[in-house]
Amino acid sequence: MSSSPDVLCLPQALAAWGSDAFSEVLRRELIAAGEHALPLQRCLAHGNHVAATPVNLLLRSVDADEARIRVRLDILFQSVVAGCSCADDPTPLSELNECCTVQVDIDRASALADIWLLD
Repeated sequence: MSSSPDVLCLPQALAAWGSDAFSEVLRRELIAAGEHALPLQRCLAHGNHVAATPVNLLLRSVDADEARIRVRLDILFQSVVAGCSCADDPTPLSELNECCTVQVDIDRASALADIWLLD
């Protein structure tokens, strides 16, 4: 796991816990939180800037105890190699596929969620 988590509040996902809609509600709430809520910039492997393209989340596992709901998911997104944007810059701005795995720990009392980037 990364050294410190990103923190987010996920009240809709917590309210949907235990229902068939949980994974879809969680996915929607994480995507709605935006790029700043997910550690995309920290898990770039091919580009140097997160592209302005849609993010897709794939649920890998869900576990729960009395204190928290623990979700592991893959984040599929795209990056670009951003150059200087000069007229003669040879760097192409084509999107590169990226993927990282995160763990989301949702506190069952407060809906606060720690998002850990997994190695």
